[in-house]
Order: sequence, then structure tokens, then C-alpha cells
Amino acid sequence: MALPSIASSQELSQTLASMHNDIWSGLAYGASLIGVVCESLTSFVSPVLEEMLFSGLLANRLSKSFGVSVAVLGTPVCFALIHVVQFGIGPHLITLFLAGLTYTTIRFRSGSLRMAVFSHLAINCVIFVPKWAVAVMHFRQP
Repeated sequence: MALPSIASSQELSQTLASMHNDIWSGLAYGASLIGVVCESLTSFVSPVLEEMLFSGLLANRLSKSFGVSVAVLGTPVCFALIHVVQFGIGPHLITLFLAGLTYTTIRFRSGSLRMAVFSHLAINCVIFVPKWAVAVMHFRQP
């Protein structure tokens, strides 16, 4: 009876390793423990820097030069296009545009750059929590 549980344990381990590699190897730092840690740190630092640049500096400049409507639409276009370097061209750019539109709208409606940063951090957490769960299970394997 021990043999089937060993086989299923091995299958589980292989499936978990496959999931981990599918999730993390396509990201900038890779699927190693150091890669997961670096990517995770980046997921907390980049919202602050990106919102300072886009929802802060760029949106302010566009709104002063062309009005708030152009800033609210132009800023997310730039936000999505800058991510082409990281993720390439594809339908995900629509999602990035909508995310940028959300952050910029929050920034203008609330008058607070902090709220845009917080919303970006919250979305990154929603995206990364399942990835972290898989990474923890993967690295805890014997």
C-alpha cells in the first residue's frame, strides 16, 4: 500500500514543480528562490516608483499642458506601453491600460498620489498571493 502513496507524492511534487516553473520562470528574475524574492520585492517597490512617474509627474504635466481628460487617457497609454519592454506586445496591454486608467483616475478623483500607490500595491498583492503560495509549497518540498 505504500507504493501508491509514494507515486502520488512524486506526482504531486512534479506537478508543483511544473506549476512553480510555469509561474516564475517567465518573470524577470526566474524561478530560483533568489528570483522569487527579487521579483517579490520588485512587486512592492515598482508601484511606488511607477505611480510617482505616471500618476504623479506625467499626469501633472499632461493635465497642465492639455487638460485633465488628455492626462487621464494619455497616462495609462504610456503606462501600458512601458510594460511592452517587460511583457511584450499582446492582449495583456489592454489590462495594463485599464489598470493605468484606474490608478490615474484614483489619483485625480482623490487628489492623492498615495491612493494611486495603495491601489497599485493592492492589485500587485492580489496577483502575487497565489504565486507566493505555489512558491512556498514548492520550496518546502523535501
